[in-house]
This record gives sequence, C-alpha cells and structure tokens, in this order.
Amino acid sequence: MSPVAIRVGSILLAMTACMEDPTDRGPVASPFLQIPAHEFRLDAGALLDSEWAVWRVTALVDTVVLSQPARVVEIEARGTPCKGTWPLVECTWNGRRIGRIRVNRTEWARYPIPCRIEPETGVLRVALLNDRFSHRCDLNLFVRTVSFSGGSQ
Repeated sequence: MSPVAIRVGSILLAMTACMEDPTDRGPVASPFLQIPAHEFRLDAGALLDSEWAVWRVTALVDTVVLSQPARVVEIEARGTPCKGTWPLVECTWNGRRIGRIRVNRTEWARYPIPCRIEPETGVLRVALLNDRFSHRCDLNLFVRTVSFSGGSQ
C-alpha cells in the first residue's frame, strides 16, 4: 500500500503579527495526513507529553508533501485566555492565508479551516498572533495535531 501523503522537514520558529477575528467552521472528514506534536520542533515553547505549549507570538512551520488535494486543515488545540482574550491563530500555506481561528476552549477541541490546496510540496505555518501576560493571567496556545483532509462531512 503506497502512502497518500508524506511529511518532510520539521517545525521551526517564525515570527508573525496582525490580527483579525475568525469565523466558526464545521466538522471535517477523516484526515489523510496527521502531524502529531512529538514530531514538531519549536524553540519558543515546550513539549509537554503530546502537546506543544506556545508561549509567545510565534509560528509552527513545517514543509509538507501532499499527494492528494486538501480541502480542510484541522488544528487540534486548546488555550488559556488573558483579560478576556483567547489565542488567535492564523494558518498559511506557502505564504497564502488559509484562515484564522480563535482557540476559545481550555479543553482539547478541533478547529477546522476550509482550504483549497492541490497536491504539492508546501510550507504550512500555524501562527499564534496575539499574546498577553499579566500578574493574574497568561494567554497561551497548546497544539496537539495538525491534520489535512479531503473535504467536509
């Protein structure tokens, strides 16, 4: 059985800025490619068991080879709010914005982002766009997986 997608490269640190409110997305089909946290490398956070803790404005960046079209990128994440603000996350493919989501739960949730990515090698960025800290709270993002699927259910 030949694989339908191949992951190459590793997660790297990248800086990003700007903010925009996201929209809610619906459920997605079964993924054909899933990148678990333990395969990532990140300099501005920590690997806590099976998740990355992202503690500042930064991005997970990975080179991915897709051998079939992707119609949804899904981020499995949770967050911690600060002063009423939750983590704002932007996903890009080869520098083109796919979409933004607000990670608005402290428990694990899946955040699907509709996309239209044809089979190719590309750079996926999952960026935390906002960060807040005070003596009473700390906004953080936790990422467990990033998945690609062929479409919506």
